[in-house]
Amino acid sequence: MNIKNQTFETISNRHCKRAYLNKSVDQKVLKSIIDIACNAASSKNTQPWKVEIVLDQKLETLKKKMCEKFDNSDFDQPDYLYSPNPLSDIHMDRARKCGYELFSLKNIDRKDREKRTAHDRENFECFGAPALLIFTLEQDSEKGTFLDLGLYMQNIMLACTSLGLGSCPQYSLTNVSSTIKKELQIAPSEIIICGLSLGYPDESAIVNSFIPERINSDKYTTWHQ
Repeated sequence: MNIKNQTFETISNRHCKRAYLNKSVDQKVLKSIIDIACNAASSKNTQPWKVEIVLDQKLETLKKKMCEKFDNSDFDQPDYLYSPNPLSDIHMDRARKCGYELFSLKNIDRKDREKRTAHDRENFECFGAPALLIFTLEQDSEKGTFLDLGLYMQNIMLACTSLGLGSCPQYSLTNVSSTIKKELQIAPSEIIICGLSLGYPDESAIVNSFIPERINSDKYTTWHQ
């Protein structure tokens, strides 16, 4: 059964965007997105998320400082680990396939360190996006709290897609967490979960045509009747 409606289309059309137009996003639009996203489910309606919204000159200043850290390989210890190390074989295979396909699309050879470094640096330039959201949680947060934030973030990304905006979540920014905390005056009792670059995507950029393969649900579902 092929169901088609606006919600399904929005979900299907959401993909990470890694190149943006030099066009600002109206703050009223941003406020509407952030407000509507709070309809995400959270345990006992605790709504544990906090969001730092970085725009204009403050964003330029932050990007400059993040890039300086990157250029000097002066990275921080992330506030938490995103995934197991090492990944299981099946997940590692998927990650490698995604990376290989993205590099191939951008014409980056596996041994080309200069291009690979430039590719990684784009994270700290926020891909040229005019807006950056930084999501934080309290330091004593548990796994369920992260789930709540994930639901909230997904609402934001889907809302962006529905309005013709693009976004890209970035755990990579936790590698400069101390710089972000200092620049945005984030309390030491909070942990940085990730960033989210967003804006109007440059659809002429080949990188924005990249859509990684989604595995068939038969590979991760079990039906019980």
